[in-house]
Amino acid sequence: MRVETTDGVIEADKVIVATNAYTPVTLGKKKARVFPMRVTLFQTPVLSDMQRAALEWTGEEGIYTGHEALENYRMTADGCISGGSKYVQYAFGSRLAEGNRPDIFEKWKEVFAQRFAHVPDLEIETFWRGWIGLTPDFLQHLKTHHNGRLIYGIGFNGHGIAQGTMFGSLLADKALGRETEDIALFTRRSIPLPPEPFRWMFIKGLTTFFDRIDRKVDVDLAATKSG
Repeated sequence: MRVETTDGVIEADKVIVATNAYTPVTLGKKKARVFPMRVTLFQTPVLSDMQRAALEWTGEEGIYTGHEALENYRMTADGCISGGSKYVQYAFGSRLAEGNRPDIFEKWKEVFAQRFAHVPDLEIETFWRGWIGLTPDFLQHLKTHHNGRLIYGIGFNGHGIAQGTMFGSLLADKALGRETEDIALFTRRSIPLPPEPFRWMFIKGLTTFFDRIDRKVDVDLAATKSG
């Protein structure tokens, strides 16, 4: 196998591709299997003692709401609330979507104020953005090509810290020829994404469908609180 880069050429018996969301745009590969989605995350200032008391989040567990589009919150080690995802963007042709979206920041501020309305003067201080690699069935891909010499490990669907760490071990096993039960779990027929413009229509339809479900969840929550 031969890998050509801007700084030189590398030759190896086997190559592992672990570029996740960047795979379609950087390598021009796997556009039908994984697509990049832009996500937004945020963090508050350090909470005051009064805010911590009003929060009543004594266990500091990570929170994942009952919405279809991932909405998560956690307490950081230095006493801030960090969270995000939920609002995602796809760029036509599996390009990397623009991340400077003040409209998304404003939406997050509104949602955050609703979720923590009981905590005085709690606001979002900082936003940042990045891309995640999604797959049509929301499961990772572990595939080989060229008689096992090229190995792919991509599609962590927004859970890359945990799944990427696990996949590092699986990719090493695969490269060394160790076929394990865990590797077998990801051996399946996957549903490919259609070509453009149908890919854009499919993803747009999926995110719109999830958004409608989540709006109903919020309406039901508001009715429960008022009741």
